[in-house]
Amino acid sequence: MGDRVLQTFALSVKKMIRNTDFLARFGGEKFVLIMPETNATEAFALLDKIRENIASMPAKSLGTHNSITVSGGLANFKLGEKAEQLVERADKALYRAKDAGRNRVVAAES
Repeated sequence: MGDRVLQTFALSVKKMIRNTDFLARFGGEKFVLIMPETNATEAFALLDKIRENIASMPAKSLGTHNSITVSGGLANFKLGEKAEQLVERADKALYRAKDAGRNRVVAAES
């Protein structure tokens, strides 16, 4: 995926999130979005809205000839959980989304 696509994705997401949320590139084509004080239902709705927004963008505006899709893995922080465990659960959910056909958001198993 090209840099322009990644930059456009990041800018689009930043317009959709709150000032208290934190978006960071997490290597390659992965991003992590931290949403404090957000329950699973709210987080899922926002991630799905982001997915729909990116999917509706004309490929040309993203600097590519191919359509872009977003697959997301959602994990809520559990009390006492280490950051690595949270990321691992989100990553597993992401790969379940990809295995299920991509362009979807999947919540981590509790």
